[in-house]
Amino acid sequence: MKITVAKTEKEYNEVVIRKGTVEDIIRANQLAGSEATESENTAALLSIIATFDGKQIPYEEVKRLPFSDFLELQEAITSKGLLMSPKQLSSLSKMAGLPKAK
Repeated sequence: MKITVAKTEKEYNEVVIRKGTVEDIIRANQLAGSEATESENTAALLSIIATFDGKQIPYEEVKRLPFSDFLELQEAITSKGLLMSPKQLSSLSKMAGLPKAK
């Protein structure tokens, strides 16, 4: 069996992610919508706080990133403390006595 992986139309050389703000998270949640998944919220946030080869790209374009690139970016924003992982957020919410997120 022969398997060929096609190249994507857009490939970026450098992605710069700035520290996010609460306002960025609120905007990302609004952009992704109330029924959004974690991945959709992350994609929306990346469209706000990241530049791809020096330019911001729209949410719809972020959603078309190759899966491996998206996972790498998602890992970068959580590992560098730019965004808490769901596990960290849940733990912090418990410590603060906040209700569970739905």
